[in-house]
Amino acid sequence: MLPPEPSAWLFTIGALAAAGLHLVLILGAPIGFMTMGGRNPGVLPPSARLSSLFQAVLVLGLAVIVLNAAGVIAWPRIPGQGWLVWLVVAISALSLIANTITPSRKERWFGMPVGAALLIGSLGVALGD
Repeated sequence: MLPPEPSAWLFTIGALAAAGLHLVLILGAPIGFMTMGGRNPGVLPPSARLSSLFQAVLVLGLAVIVLNAAGVIAWPRIPGQGWLVWLVVAISALSLIANTITPSRKERWFGMPVGAALLIGSLGVALGD
């Protein structure tokens, strides 16, 4: 397992990749097959773009939690907030599972490595925190 700081950067790289994908989807890139099980193979409809916005904000927020837990950023630490990084681990595990079982092969090719980076990175921080 990586030490906390490199683990946090691994998570952040994965989070930026996921957020970047969602950003181009929000902007209208015709690559809907890369998300949400490939239900919308072209440009995402407005409701799916809203979902992509939520996912992008969520994963970036999770990166802040991980970077803070690893001591990379100086976000105010609140006593007892150590459980937050374990919440990130759980969300990352669920994301990896979802990206592993998605019917969209192209989504799996992108989502599985990114999901693995998120899980390994968050777990490294959680275990080292």
